[in-house]
Amino acid sequence: MVADVDLAIAAPATVLALDTTTSRGSAAVWRHGHEPAILATAPDRSYGEQLPGLLATLLEQQGLGFRDVELFAVAAGPGSLTGLRVGIATVQGLAVATRRPVVAVTALDALAFAALETGPGCRRTIGACMNAFRGEVFAALYRTPASDDAEEPSVVDPPGVGYPAEVAVRWRALAEASDLIVVGDSVPAFSGSLDGVLGPGVRFQPAPLLAGIVARMARARALRGGAVAPHAVHPVYLRRPDAEVARERGAAPRVRITEP
Repeated sequence: MVADVDLAIAAPATVLALDTTTSRGSAAVWRHGHEPAILATAPDRSYGEQLPGLLATLLEQQGLGFRDVELFAVAAGPGSLTGLRVGIATVQGLAVATRRPVVAVTALDALAFAALETGPGCRRTIGACMNAFRGEVFAALYRTPASDDAEEPSVVDPPGVGYPAEVAVRWRALAEASDLIVVGDSVPAFSGSLDGVLGPGVRFQPAPLLAGIVARMARARALRGGAVAPHAVHPVYLRRPDAEVARERGAAPRVRITEP
């Protein structure tokens, strides 16, 4: 598989990206000289039902086919386990079929990059957070580039999972509230908890559709040699699956038995 994939594309002109990390997924086509074309997934249908048909529709709208894509990109997590597996498998299958490379971007990196583009320049720290359920968030803290030459924010507090108040305490020690913008799909649910610890100076920003951001970041990373063969892409979970934890604890799985 590695030998069949061209990893030496100097400057990919067409990138197809997919984000299935949350129920608010999206797909995007980035072409040189154009703004990304983006389609949102339908929240009332599973990703298994929608993919790869959604990607084919998006490409068709742009007058393109899968073999016109020079680079595939995918949000590799964290997020829904099922969503991640379906999204990554879809991109891997298409990349293998077309012999194209893949770039994986974490959803937290994409959120930070989105805030970097839309946030006011005076804010130098970005907190990215996603709803991890169980009352927890996936989160990471970033600093905006020190110069215009750096294209992505740098990591200050690495990706992890925890309760919002605990994350906020850690972030408070690393950034001033007046210097912080928090972005993510967990903002509506947890802004009260975060604001209570970080103070009134923090600014909150809802999560945008991420596929267009993932496409742009993937192309930039590919130019720096970051593209890989499809099989080298793996999901970023941050938290172990419940089934695995239950096995280690020796807990028997719960089975519901109904009368015939």
